[in-house]
Amino acid sequence: MSVRDLFMIDMTFICVCICAGNETFEKLGTVGSLTNLVVYLTTVFNMKGVTATTFLNVFSGTTNLAPLLGAYLTDTYFGRYKTLGFASISSFVVIPCFFITRLLNYSGKKRKGKDVVPQ
Repeated sequence: MSVRDLFMIDMTFICVCICAGNETFEKLGTVGSLTNLVVYLTTVFNMKGVTATTFLNVFSGTTNLAPLLGAYLTDTYFGRYKTLGFASISSFVVIPCFFITRLLNYSGKKRKGKDVVPQ
């Protein structure tokens, strides 16, 4: 084996470790967010615990299976680069819209004597 081959094996191992770590922490963040969302749905929206948990299970299942449908549609109909471009542009358009609507919706409003915007 040459030095270049050994270097490529080491880099492949490092890339695999980085990808595995990224997926682990992403799943950890998702599970943590779902538990906080159950508390939010039961306190703010006054849902029953079973209803909130069922809603989040359906949501979680949909978000876990949606990439499979997206991959099929991309490979079959749309193409890789068109889909990537559309997803990037829509992400850059939608996220500022969420931010702006949040600012417009909650600026100065009060609910039950409390500020809606957390301090």
